[in-house]
Amino acid sequence: MEHGYVLSILYEMALVIGGEVSVKPLLTRTLQRLLYNTSFPAGFVCLGVPSSSAADSAGTIEVRIDAAVGDYELAGLIGQTVRLPAQLLRGPVARGEDAALLAALPEKVNRYKAYLRLPIDGQGVIVLLAPQLPDSDLPLTQLFQPVMANLAKAILLCSYHDAYTGGLIAARDASEEKFRAISAAPAASWGRFSCSATKGIASKRSSHKPWVRNSPLSTRAGNTAPVSVTLRPAQTACKRSTPPFSASGNSANTPICGQVVRQESSNASMAASSRLGK
Repeated sequence: MEHGYVLSILYEMALVIGGEVSVKPLLTRTLQRLLYNTSFPAGFVCLGVPSSSAADSAGTIEVRIDAAVGDYELAGLIGQTVRLPAQLLRGPVARGEDAALLAALPEKVNRYKAYLRLPIDGQGVIVLLAPQLPDSDLPLTQLFQPVMANLAKAILLCSYHDAYTGGLIAARDASEEKFRAISAAPAASWGRFSCSATKGIASKRSSHKPWVRNSPLSTRAGNTAPVSVTLRPAQTACKRSTPPFSASGNSANTPICGQVVRQESSNASMAASSRLGK
């Protein structure tokens, strides 16, 4: 077998493993390429395989089929829990024929006699199945060991990504549910809220007292005349019919921007100020 061909297989597997961010697509794509490069027709993946000590009296352990390719009956078991021989799932990389061992597979998929076991470091196992061992010049028991090491890291990272994405989706669904509940609230409750809010604002405005300031109007002679300035709230708006400024400039009420400033002074004080100015 040419060294360049082996490197091309490893390079292709590295691209497949590094191109996925979710666990299920990662397992499916990896299994497809393994079947293509090994000439095995079918295979499955199990993650979280328990130890052999958990086997029952028949030597089987309970596992879940996380991915399956190449067999319709086997693919129908994806996501289901089945009991498989611990001798098939546990152990180092192995390739061989054992009809009695594979006879313990579920009834619909027990027609296989050859297998290739590829353990995933600390994550699970990949089992490839065939009616008989396919002819291959590749050292299958050694070729995919670095691939399985990288696959174990990729599965861990993809599981973190799936958990994070699942949390975001759950938070989004909760927010949408709250929004639907608010939108479905009766219109009468919104009306009561609006009326109460309007009444509260009106009561605050009615309780507002006008601000009055008395300040002396100084003249050059030292004479002073009391000036009363009254600022009313802004709701006393200027009428459009009332001009903002009078032509004579001696208007008693001068509206300025919604407020009315009233200036009061006695005729005697104004006359005295005129005489002193002359």
